[in-house]
Amino acid sequence: MSVVSDLNMAVTEIADRHGLTVSLVTNRTGGYEVKFAEKVVVAGKVLSPEQAEFVRMAPIVGVPAEWYGKIVAIGGRRYQVFALLPNSPKNCIKVRNVRGNGKGYVCSPTQIDPVAFPEAPLSDYALAQREARDEARYQRRAASAEARFERKYS
Repeated sequence: MSVVSDLNMAVTEIADRHGLTVSLVTNRTGGYEVKFAEKVVVAGKVLSPEQAEFVRMAPIVGVPAEWYGKIVAIGGRRYQVFALLPNSPKNCIKVRNVRGNGKGYVCSPTQIDPVAFPEAPLSDYALAQREARDEARYQRRAASAEARFERKYS
């Protein structure tokens, strides 16, 4: 056994005894960092610190907590929801590109395709925004079609 594995076993035992999660990370300089975090249990499932933060912030932003880690469609591309920005009123959801480089972006709840979340309905605000946008789109298309008809048959 090496010193690292002995240290890891000892720290894990202590963390389990006190209900904590632990991570042992090697530094660039050859040292080690031990990080402790409190375990968050929801419905019998231990959540990661990132997921616990998402669950805690979801009601503030107005999105379902189940959105964490889900694959969503935005503009025909696939993204994974991974964080929330509670201080940003409009673009409050952080998503990561699933295909490609994994680059992170921010978006609003209205940009997310609800088909990706059949079990999670849109909030009232997001639904009202989507309906208004669809109605405006319909009105523009109807006006355009009427103008083409007038040009063709007048």
